[in-house]
Amino acid sequence: MNPGEGVVGRSLSGLVLGALLVLLFGTSLAATVLDYALCRGLDKDGLPLDRTDKFSTEDKAVIFWVFLEGVKKGDEFRFEFLPPEGPPVESSLVLESDEAYVGVRGELPLGSRTIPSGKWVARFYAAQDKLVETSFTLVESSIVESTSKRGGCSADCIAPAGVWVHRARCGVFGRGQPGPYPYGDGKPCS
Repeated sequence: MNPGEGVVGRSLSGLVLGALLVLLFGTSLAATVLDYALCRGLDKDGLPLDRTDKFSTEDKAVIFWVFLEGVKKGDEFRFEFLPPEGPPVESSLVLESDEAYVGVRGELPLGSRTIPSGKWVARFYAAQDKLVETSFTLVESSIVESTSKRGGCSADCIAPAGVWVHRARCGVFGRGQPGPYPYGDGKPCS
């Protein structure tokens, strides 16, 4: 036996044993990210609609969708949304079956909650391993709700940037002017 031959033989046997264990028992991180998106919604097949990195406080939610390959039963995934200031918003899930391909999603609810505007960071983890990090901008809505009675109409109106738009059946713009509102008949309210 030459000097060093035993070391090489032991190293190779260790590699073979390690490869065999990985094949038999798998690895802790078998999932592979094939695609991801920030979006406002998912279609009937669970695919992202309206991919974007800009959201408004008027949106219902920021959806962080991730498409994975090779997930196993028991795999743990975590979504993390980090605001410009304050604590993160997190959600997690555990897979209940082996899947060749699967789309998973995390959601940051907007709307009725007070959410700070600004630059946010979204992260996706498998177990403790960060697989995706992306960012998005959340802007404050310029639409304010009002229950004012303007233009002779008595219904809720919305005011985008100070322009009154009537939401009632008569379909007029605030100050009694007929407008192309889709629910109305174009006649001023009486």
